[in-house]
Amino acid sequence: MTTNWEPYFFESGVEQGVVCDIARQALEHSGYKLKMTFTSWARGYKGAMVGKYHGMLGAYYTEERAKYFDFPSPIMPVIESLFVLRERNDIKFSSLKDLDGMKIGIMIDASHGVEFDNATNFTKVPAADYERSMTRLLSGTIDAFAGGHYAILHMANSKFSADVARIKALTPPLFAPQLYVMFRKSDKSKQFVNAFNEGLESLQKSGKFDEIKKKHNM
Repeated sequence: MTTNWEPYFFESGVEQGVVCDIARQALEHSGYKLKMTFTSWARGYKGAMVGKYHGMLGAYYTEERAKYFDFPSPIMPVIESLFVLRERNDIKFSSLKDLDGMKIGIMIDASHGVEFDNATNFTKVPAADYERSMTRLLSGTIDAFAGGHYAILHMANSKFSADVARIKALTPPLFAPQLYVMFRKSDKSKQFVNAFNEGLESLQKSGKFDEIKKKHNM
């Protein structure tokens, strides 16, 4: 399963987005057929934990997740940023210490980096999706929100076109994680990991990996 996280994976996209396309072709190379289910990240995570799905696509690696999921090779890197309103010139960011006392929007059951996830010097305000955090940011009920840099910009341009000029990403980024498929630990999960790794390596060596990225304008 996964959630709609444009431009990387989304139900209405060409081949459901570049990450789905790569994962599908990697698994097909090894004789598997990928069937995707799109729902909220929190709902999907709970479903994967109880065995409703074999795994989740587009996850970051964390030690906590590695207790319950097996991780194959990463698919591609992304950038995580903090977004604020442009008029908030009082917000400067060089480390998490600069967020003291703030209210920061996050996605439910998502990771925004180990240090951020474990930080206690600011209040985390959970939301089911970026749209809700964007609405809260525009209304002033949160000071900033965290998430995938290009996914947030894509969402803001498509759903908040009248307000997108009001937001900006703070620098430096929060962190630059890799995206993975993670398979729920089971008697077959290592088999799935090996199959995925073999398929991904084949795509990379043959040049098909770059062709897929080009098809999706990545």
